[in-house]
Amino acid sequence: QASQLSEIEDRFYDQHKALELQISTANQELAKAITNDKFFSQKVQEATNKIHQSMGELQKLTIQHLFEMRPILTDEQYQKLEQIVTNALKNPE
Repeated sequence: QASQLSEIEDRFYDQHKALELQISTANQELAKAITNDKFFSQKVQEATNKIHQSMGELQKLTIQHLFEMRPILTDEQYQKLEQIVTNALKNPE
């Protein structure tokens, strides 16, 4: 179980980091566009769209990660993990 989960975690970590980098880059683009344009310009809209796209991909990746672990975990382990995830979605902090 540990080795199977380790492979899944490593893959998730790499993909997660790549999406975080995309979000960070888009945030920098947004900051530059706001500073330069001073209004809700095309560049501001494009940077905002990139941020939202990457954030959506990150959320999908996280949910896929949850379901990818399901067959490896025991029912009790999966129920605990599912509860943690659904509680976080209901009550983000």
